Amino acid sequence: MKFRLLPQAQDDLRSIDNWIVEHFGETFADNAQHKLYETFELLSEFQNMGHRRPDVTAKAVLFFSHSPHWIIYSQGQPLIIHRIFPARTDIRNLTL
Repeated sequence: MKFRLLPQAQDDLRSIDNWIVEHFGETFADNAQHKLYETFELLSEFQNMGHRRPDVTAKAVLFFSHSPHWIIYSQGQPLIIHRIFPARTDIRNLTL
């Protein structure tokens, strides 16, 4: 496997999926989830696409904007997805 989602990232995906289903329907949610997984694959191939956010965390993680979400990940084999959250979230209060 090229990437692994940590439990918090799995919870984030469920929350995102539930919100999209509620507001836009199942088909739109499936499409959004598919696009996120494509992005995880892309990040696993090109692991330097993200950038550090020392204003948010000292941890060795990268932030990648996949509008309208942020994906927080750490490089490696496999790539580790830590969190996925809406861009509107105040990331300074995010738990990693």
